[in-house]
Amino acid sequence: MEELEDKYSLKLIGGDTFHSPVLFLSITVGGESDNPVSRSGAKSSDLIYITGNIGGSKMGLYALENKIDSPIKKYHLRPGIRCEEGLYLNSNYNITSMIDISDGFLIDSNHLADESKKGLNIESAKIPICPECMDFAKQNSLDLMETVLTSGEEFELLFTSPDDIQEDFVSLIGSVSEGEGVYIDGKITPPRGYRHF
Repeated sequence: MEELEDKYSLKLIGGDTFHSPVLFLSITVGGESDNPVSRSGAKSSDLIYITGNIGGSKMGLYALENKIDSPIKKYHLRPGIRCEEGLYLNSNYNITSMIDISDGFLIDSNHLADESKKGLNIESAKIPICPECMDFAKQNSLDLMETVLTSGEEFELLFTSPDDIQEDFVSLIGSVSEGEGVYIDGKITPPRGYRHF
């Protein structure tokens, strides 16, 4: 907690107190923005981008649950948070919509499509996958693309913009069109991933 306080200029100011036979950590963070980006602003002909790479969190969880000694566990145990990158992008480019990948790429991209009332057209070959994922999936007989598309707690940013963004931490993965839903390689793809209710 001290490390996160220093990194993100946060203050730990209190918490809930209750009795339980098991340990619970419940954290709520509040803040405000002078220039917020919502999920609902994507426009036809915008480009779709993502920061970093995905897939490692779900494979890291698989390694932990199955007691597999692999460095891929780090993606689940210590995910990065893209605060600086989000602020930088919003200050330097026209970002029309944004969401983080917390419940899984497919379900979160569908949230963005639904809120914006647009179609998202994504090329699977352009989705950046964590470096260890291909070998880990092969060694453990996991469906690589299904695991990547449904991996939650990644916290990478999925966003849209009309701008040609050339940043080393960003990948162009598709485009926005009229219509609705998420299309992977031209095929409508229903939301899959973590559902809260």
